[in-house]
Amino acid sequence: MLKFLSSVPALLINNILAAGDLHIGIEEKLSKSGINVSMAAEHLATRLLSAYALSNPRMLVLLGDIKDAIGYPDKQAYSSLQRFFYLTRSLQIKIAKGNHDGHLAEILHRLDYEIGVSREVIIGNVAFLHGNALPSKRAVLCDYLIEAHGHLALDISGSLRKVFVVASIGKGMHRRYAVFNKKIKLVLVPPLNPLILGNALSEDTRKHIPAFRSELFDFYSAKIYADKELGSVSDFL
Repeated sequence: MLKFLSSVPALLINNILAAGDLHIGIEEKLSKSGINVSMAAEHLATRLLSAYALSNPRMLVLLGDIKDAIGYPDKQAYSSLQRFFYLTRSLQIKIAKGNHDGHLAEILHRLDYEIGVSREVIIGNVAFLHGNALPSKRAVLCDYLIEAHGHLALDISGSLRKVFVVASIGKGMHRRYAVFNKKIKLVLVPPLNPLILGNALSEDTRKHIPAFRSELFDFYSAKIYADKELGSVSDFL
């Protein structure tokens, strides 16, 4: 039912491929610091197309922050978005809107791509959302919440390694929701964009991610995964 992919930082659940934090256009920000990256949108599209071909899902759900600009992108970033969606036009895509995705639905409409953009994408017993806000009452009835947003990584001997994190409910769930699935799991997905190295798991992680900050899910007992289970968050703090 739930599989972490080794080829790209993405997961497969109920035959749905999920990936997040593409941050298309971040290469422009990096270029101002003297780091030049070419064909970034093409590389992201290729990563997803490859993962799609290998896993053969019925749908791709993008977990928000498709673009890096919080507002309307400049000409170059707009062109990169156009190129990305042109290359992935053969895929069936739904998007959970992230905090960087202002005007995204408008941009897609202008580009003539009718891709649904919504705060949450709920399919069967799985809710997909970006993770910058708390889930809806409907979402917490699901078996899984799949989120991005945290840019999670593990600091191993000074080197960052992107990781997935799986958490069970915490004491805050009872305070905030009258009805919820007691067996629900939160699954956090690291950034797809290779230019984002990630943020090392720390106490700041708990404060940055609403689902942990509100104690909907327990941060310290959450399990960390890469190609295998690496331990609990508390083991690395």
